[in-house]
Amino acid sequence: MNESKTKIVYCQDYRREKKHYKKKFDFLGFSFQPRSTASGKVGMFLGFDCGISITSKKRISTKWKEMKLHKWTGATIAEIAHIINPIMRGVCQYYGSYKRWELESVFLNFHFRLVKWIVNKYKRFKSSYKRGYEWLRQVRQSFPNLFYHWTLGYKTM
Repeated sequence: MNESKTKIVYCQDYRREKKHYKKKFDFLGFSFQPRSTASGKVGMFLGFDCGISITSKKRISTKWKEMKLHKWTGATIAEIAHIINPIMRGVCQYYGSYKRWELESVFLNFHFRLVKWIVNKYKRFKSSYKRGYEWLRQVRQSFPNLFYHWTLGYKTM
């Protein structure tokens, strides 16, 4: 075993608590840590659960930024969706297995990038992000299957 990668982690739950131990670790893009979990019998309790890690969220958001969507003013929204949907499908299928709601911040970042493209492409918005988000909501109502994550119920704000 690699000593720099191997850790002993304390898996805290609601029945016990120890101080001075690491309580979190990342593995394959997921962060395992104490989280509030729903129970059918008790309601909510503290358990050790996983969700998308902060580094994975940052990596995905950096990928959106590096694509420089706002400079694709020659493309239509359907062309952007055609390019983005395979990436979006992969993100949703891999990270959406556990705690799908944690992907919301990643999609909000993508929507910001998309609105930035809208403001640059259509001069009638005159750098009004508010009107850009309104236009994006209208597009979502008209074409709810345009982007993959819209079909799963993620909102545009």
